[in-house]
Amino acid sequence: MFDIAAGYGHAANFLHPSNAYYGIDMNKHFVSYGRNRGKNLGLKSIFDPAAYRPSDIFLAIDIIHHLSAEKSKELFNLVFQHARKKVIIIDPAFVSIARKYGPIGALLGWFFRLLDNDGFTTIDRWMSEREY
Repeated sequence: MFDIAAGYGHAANFLHPSNAYYGIDMNKHFVSYGRNRGKNLGLKSIFDPAAYRPSDIFLAIDIIHHLSAEKSKELFNLVFQHARKKVIIIDPAFVSIARKYGPIGALLGWFFRLLDNDGFTTIDRWMSEREY
């Protein structure tokens, strides 16, 4: 499994030991933390073609909403060039909060953006349902 924007490699904990795991992330603190706990991680940009290697499964958890539509397209062009079997995407779906809950939803959206600030990208807004 190849984990994109893997953080500290937590997803590896859910794999059977017979499965190979490799993840990349740009955050040196996350990568260092994961490596110190035995995770196979590389300190690399998700947009660097040299960072990729063929894999049966690619995993993208909690990354898409950090990217513009243009950057998402760039990322998935790389992913689909290297994915042999599957691409798994897991991303929060906060697209309807403001519309559904009005002012409270807008406040929740602001709070979630604050919590989700990873130090590398800033979320100015959540994607619309159409963009997702």
